[in-house]
Amino acid sequence: MTLPMGLHWGRTQWTAPADVKDLMLALAGGGFDDWSGRFVRAGVDTPESLRLQVGLGMVDEARAVRLRPWCARPSG
Repeated sequence: MTLPMGLHWGRTQWTAPADVKDLMLALAGGGFDDWSGRFVRAGVDTPESLRLQVGLGMVDEARAVRLRPWCARPSG
């Protein structure tokens, strides 16, 4: 998945699967509905850090996932 991403070329350290599992179980458990439509960073974010961020208040655009058009629509 990261092969075409130049910033990961030569990378040798990756997130431990257990860390990803803990984060995904916390998200799937429904306790992070405030994070709906936002991205999280496996290996950086933890259930505890996400709870802290929600407690501090979520800025409307913070980590929001937005889709942009691929190209301009043809006229006519």
